[in-house]
Amino acid sequence: MNRSVEVLGTIRVSQLTGTTDLDEPEPNQKWPLLIDAEHWPLLTDTGRWDAIGVDLGAATEHNGRLYIFFGDVATKRSSIPLNADLVAWTDEPKVLRHGGHLPSGWKFVLPHEPAGERGQTEWRFCGKCGTLFYDGYDNFKGVCHKGDTHKAIGLRFIIPAQETGAQAGQLNWRYCGKCASLFYDGYDNFKGICPKEGTHEAIGWNFLLPFEPTGVLGQYDWRYCGKCAGLFWNGGAHKGLCRGAPGGGFHLNAVLRQDGWFAPFTGTDLIGQTLSLETPNGAFSYAGKVWVFAGFGDAKYTKHKRPGDPAPGCYLTSNERPDQDGLYQTEFLFSPQIGWCPRDTNRDRLESHAPLGYKFLLSHDIPEGPNQQSNYRFCKRCATLFWAGNGEARTRCHRGGSHEAAGHNYVLLHSVTEDGQNQANWHRCAKCASVFWNGDHINGLCPAGDQHQPTPHNLLLTHPSLEEDATNQANWRYCGKCFALFFDGYPEKGVCPKDGVGHSAIGFNFVLPHDIGETAERQVNWRYCGKCFALFF
Repeated sequence: MNRSVEVLGTIRVSQLTGTTDLDEPEPNQKWPLLIDAEHWPLLTDTGRWDAIGVDLGAATEHNGRLYIFFGDVATKRSSIPLNADLVAWTDEPKVLRHGGHLPSGWKFVLPHEPAGERGQTEWRFCGKCGTLFYDGYDNFKGVCHKGDTHKAIGLRFIIPAQETGAQAGQLNWRYCGKCASLFYDGYDNFKGICPKEGTHEAIGWNFLLPFEPTGVLGQYDWRYCGKCAGLFWNGGAHKGLCRGAPGGGFHLNAVLRQDGWFAPFTGTDLIGQTLSLETPNGAFSYAGKVWVFAGFGDAKYTKHKRPGDPAPGCYLTSNERPDQDGLYQTEFLFSPQIGWCPRDTNRDRLESHAPLGYKFLLSHDIPEGPNQQSNYRFCKRCATLFWAGNGEARTRCHRGGSHEAAGHNYVLLHSVTEDGQNQANWHRCAKCASVFWNGDHINGLCPAGDQHQPTPHNLLLTHPSLEEDATNQANWRYCGKCFALFFDGYPEKGVCPKDGVGHSAIGFNFVLPHDIGETAERQVNWRYCGKCFALFF
């Protein structure tokens, strides 16, 4: 059988994000130009929004725009946490095949109306390619680097010239008769790149451009482009488009805060702001909203602890206005699916449970006692804990019908005093037999209808959760080499007697109480060794 083989490949277009060394004064900058590793000029300076570098993320089309949810952004401003996530978009319909203008030389200041400066009027900023062009002819608007003619927006500039008596500024700026833009004609062997074809063609007056420092009033941040020899505005994140620059891609627009820095991706509870190792990993457009899968890992890996200690995993979020600074609504835990729970009082939709708070330990398969009741079971259909003492037929499950027991026979404490390791106010429901928390008299949704109805037994659930505070210190770890308990809270790991180098932490993260009184069950005078980092008596 003959089979045709089609060889597929990828073509590098350019780098979408990046910036210069923002805090280094020229010429000491390690990366002074807005170029990528192949020296191709970038279209967008994302450092203007404090996005120094980005990680991969997710993308989707929505309302005529392509939205990109970048992950783990490197930042320099203390007001934006390191590894927050950038939300950006573009509305350009096709990939551009050229890079942006490359700023070089002096920083020019252009006078504009109304002003007393003498010069030629009707010079305008092109909103498509970012260059300055002459807009004084009714039937000729030049040729734009982005295609077709220039598009005038913004201020009306007045450019001084020798012919108008100007004497201060850089000479040899000329009008190009082919593209209508202003370009520098001071080099014998370089006449720039004209977007119409070939090089620029100088005609007309010889202009003098004021530059910093200057007493001329006008708009700052106009620069010479080292690729096309044109004059372009460098005051924003976008660097226009230059036919003389290799590269391409598309211009990015960021969702910004009022202070001009990017607005990090943030969900409502339970997600909050996504940080290290919490990259948005999927997105789609549906029913007038953008939907984003935004997950987070366990706090022991990400070092980002959320209020209530919610379940790590991938959550689905939504936003009707992704182009504005605002919260993404957390819909539900998408993965891993944890049982089934009604979304609201309509009970028309079941979603994953949303775990919060303590992590409980349940005793199982032990005899009952005076304050211990057995026959509590796990429902394999909805994943709730329920009491099967009256038989499964007398229970109700969120998924319809009765609970279905699986696994261990759990034994719960009841009718004893709550303490720091046992939480009270758990009850079983008289209608569905599920165990629910009644501590704030928020009885939750009962699968038998309305809210849960508590039975008299006040159940206690054991939780071994210990948090670091003024009298409890975390980061005490077991060394897998010498078997000692050592403090792992510093970058250095002490000295292990087995091999003379640092300890090797494995297993649990222990929290040790300190600076409290000695009792029959608590021994004082255990101390940290400043040389080997071990705990000793």
